[in-house]
Amino acid sequence: MKSNAKTESDDKASQLRQDERGMTGKDWRVMAALMVGIMLSPLNVMFTSVALPSMRDAFQVNVEQVAWIGTAYFIPSVALMPFQSQLGQRWGFRRVYGIGLFILASGAFLAALAPAYPWLLASRAIQGIGWAALYPLALILINTQYPAARQGEMVGLWESSVGLTTIIAPLIAGVLVQFLSWRSLYVVMGVVAAFGALLTRAVIPADSAGQRKARGDWLNVLILTLAVLLSLLGITARNLMLLALAVTAWALWAWTAGRLKVPSIPPVIFANRRFVSASIAANIRMLVAVAALTALPLFFEDVQGLSPTAVGSLMVVYSLFLFFGSWPGGRWSDRAGAAVPGAVGYVAMIIGVLMLLGLGYQLVVWLVALALAIRGLGAGLSQAPYAKAATAAVLPEQKQAAAGLYGTIRYSGLALGTGLVGVFLQTRLTDYGALSGGAAALPAYRELWLLLAVILVAGLAATLVMARSRPAEPSLVVVQDGSA
Repeated sequence: MKSNAKTESDDKASQLRQDERGMTGKDWRVMAALMVGIMLSPLNVMFTSVALPSMRDAFQVNVEQVAWIGTAYFIPSVALMPFQSQLGQRWGFRRVYGIGLFILASGAFLAALAPAYPWLLASRAIQGIGWAALYPLALILINTQYPAARQGEMVGLWESSVGLTTIIAPLIAGVLVQFLSWRSLYVVMGVVAAFGALLTRAVIPADSAGQRKARGDWLNVLILTLAVLLSLLGITARNLMLLALAVTAWALWAWTAGRLKVPSIPPVIFANRRFVSASIAANIRMLVAVAALTALPLFFEDVQGLSPTAVGSLMVVYSLFLFFGSWPGGRWSDRAGAAVPGAVGYVAMIIGVLMLLGLGYQLVVWLVALALAIRGLGAGLSQAPYAKAATAAVLPEQKQAAAGLYGTIRYSGLALGTGLVGVFLQTRLTDYGALSGGAAALPAYRELWLLLAVILVAGLAATLVMARSRPAEPSLVVVQDGSA
């Protein structure tokens, strides 16, 4: 007994020393590889957002169709996250993460060559298939590569690169679109993704045999993937048949998972109120972020007549403050829990979106800058806390499944946000007779800003529910010697 107690004490002391150590050279190299992957998300979003008006004109499509340029990427990137997470458990997290980067690079180069609108949508879907591996597997790699006491900080540091990228990306996009073409954006994206694949192979340690699963309940994971895919397609396409099929797929997934002794993605996770509320809050945050990033460039060009370079310059304000808020938000969550920085971030985002109601057909730089700064700071503060809260809310053996599910729920907000903007603006601009833009389009955009503010209030409510919920606790198991 004394020997066991001494071993346990030594293990705790070793873990404490590991938790308190600083970042080593190896830690920074691994973080750099993970940052390249997460940077591709804002690069994709910001590049595409700034280029949307140009792509709309190039392919002669309407507002709802142009929104599908984003949606075609987001739907597979979200739906395939659980499958890619399962694939990582079987083949190795590093390997699947690198393959995801390679697939994303291939899709980007195909997008640059797109001769027609359907080709562009297909290449965007290929990019989404690659991205589906990056977010959940990066969370798992952070969980395995860094000590638990610093994981909130590491997630904040990792996601701070999102803000850093969004500072640079709009400026690059505006210049490239105005002086070259929108196609050059996807060439740049492909080069970055290919570099990330090579860096991953060089610096991230290979998974040990103990980290892999010999088997996996692939059928159950595929049914879940189908359920998510049908749900997103049904909502964004407003198709009742697809939604009915989605409900059937969800029921089939729950039934098949219930028949497994240890399912890779246990349905009981959805009964964890803290995990669900954190995931919903993250979903709404992403929904509003991408909805605004999709709508603002269209507003600036169609209503205020700004050039792509000017649009890119304005979007930098949001990106700059997103960057400033990301790392502090992660550190704040380590000290005070996820609810406080999450709630403060949501209040700031609500104020920032409501300030957009003051925008007219004449550019008022200080008002735009202040609204984007407040919204960006709020988005930054609330970026890391929910990821840590969601994965910390479940039992240790559920963490990998929770990372995949959290990524799916969080990033489904991107697909829903672009779909919402396309449908809402197409409907309201048609009602106002303002499809060609101009001052007549202003009321439609103001209605959109108000709708986004209401949606953010729902996200704040989810954050408060999370604050009142407790993480799952392991059950006491009686062992042979009679101890618990």
